[in-house]
Amino acid sequence: MSTSTTFLHLSDLHLVAPGQRVSGVDSRQKVRAVVERIRGLDVAPAFVLLSGDLSDDGSAASYEVLNEVLAELGGGETPVLVALGNHDHRPAFRRIVLGQTDIDDREPYHYSRLIAGWRAIVLDSTIPGEDHGALGASQLAWLEEELHASATDPRGALIVLHHPCRLAAPAHHYPAFILRDAAALEAVVARHSDRVLGVFAGHTHQAN
Repeated sequence: MSTSTTFLHLSDLHLVAPGQRVSGVDSRQKVRAVVERIRGLDVAPAFVLLSGDLSDDGSAASYEVLNEVLAELGGGETPVLVALGNHDHRPAFRRIVLGQTDIDDREPYHYSRLIAGWRAIVLDSTIPGEDHGALGASQLAWLEEELHASATDPRGALIVLHHPCRLAAPAHHYPAFILRDAAALEAVVARHSDRVLGVFAGHTHQAN
């Protein structure tokens, strides 16, 4: 097995229906430009992580566009793992992207997948109708179980969620951007620091 893995982390696509714009920007066109850049890379990524705000308005039409983007991004071969953000709408996402008809807006969309030797653990930090985010005790307990399971994986674990634990700028300037139970998440990661490669987030639209 190779000692290195190439993967991509993207976030905050803010997709909308065709013909619409986000603050004057055609987000669909911008994302497709990124896809073209990815296709031109010398090394093909083993997988892609998308850490939330897949849609800008949570509309069904925006998730139809997301389906197109996911097909282009993965090319039918590269796995693409997605997390939800505060702009996303769980029922519309589950119906349009996952094809689920039994929709419960209260049920977080979290899962894990063993891929290229890594355990990718995707968390749902969204609180419907709110900009801020939290994981909650039950999801943190589930994460702990998944990290225990990662002890048998060849390379360890990657954690993906939308709301970050820390910011590049002073946190008191942007209190809604920080995960409400960031300290609890950091404590879980610290207990498994030998197994966690990194925590990947978005939301702030700045480098972390």
